[in-house]
Formats: sequence, C-alpha cells, structure tokens
Amino acid sequence: MFMKRLFLDCSMNFISKYQSISDYDKKRIKYGLEGLYLTISKMVILIILAIILDMLRELILVIICFNVIRYTGFGFHAEKSYQCLLFSTFNFIVIPFLLLHIQLSNFSICVICAICILHYLFFAPADTKKDLFQIKERESFVRLLPL
Repeated sequence: MFMKRLFLDCSMNFISKYQSISDYDKKRIKYGLEGLYLTISKMVILIILAIILDMLRELILVIICFNVIRYTGFGFHAEKSYQCLLFSTFNFIVIPFLLLHIQLSNFSICVICAICILHYLFFAPADTKKDLFQIKERESFVRLLPL
C-alpha cells in the first residue's frame, strides 16, 4: 500500500509540475496510474513465481492466449486487488504447473477443451460495472468472438 501511494504521489507531482490540468483530468490520470501500478505489480509477482518454478515460457504463452481471448470476451473482473492476484496466480501459475506435471489422455484433454468452450459461450463476454451490454444483438454476436 505504501509503494502504491508513493508511486501515485510522485507521478502526480511530476505531471502537475510540467502540465496544468483540471481536477477532473487529475482524477482520470490518477485512476489510470493506479491501474497501471496494480497491473505491473501483479505481473512482477507472477513472473517471479514462474521463474522460481522454472516455467517462465509457459507463463508467457498462457498470458498471450488469455489476452487474445480476453480482447473480445472481456471476462471476469475481481472487486478487490487481492482477489485478482489469487485468480491470476491460479490461472497463470497453478493450472499450467499442474498440466506440466500431470499426464492426461487425449480424451481428458478433449473433455477439458469442450468444458472451456462451453464456459466461454455462457460467460464471455462478461458485463462489468463500467461496460454493460445495452444491445442484446451485440451481446449474442460478441459471445461467439472468443471461440
């Protein structure tokens, strides 16, 4: 918490020193900087865990695949930062780690893929407080994009 506040305060002081901005713009910039800080700090934690577990290549591959799907599917947004970190650690570190160390049959892999496809069909794209679907036709079309 201290590091986040320090980052935000230093960044806002730097911006205010060289740029004259309104209070509204200051709030928008601070919000964006907070999101940037939280994203980078979580990514650093995931990268450190991946290096410790010798699976940095797998982490990068999972993040790339995830972001391709998330680009159109939007997805789950945790309400708290620690929830996001736990969810991310489970999806980007724990699951790939288990899949690297567990032998699965082709049938099991097909079943898991079918479950994932159905999951994306039913739950993606997700409504968020900031991006609610207002047109039902758009929602049904966008639901198919992650597939």
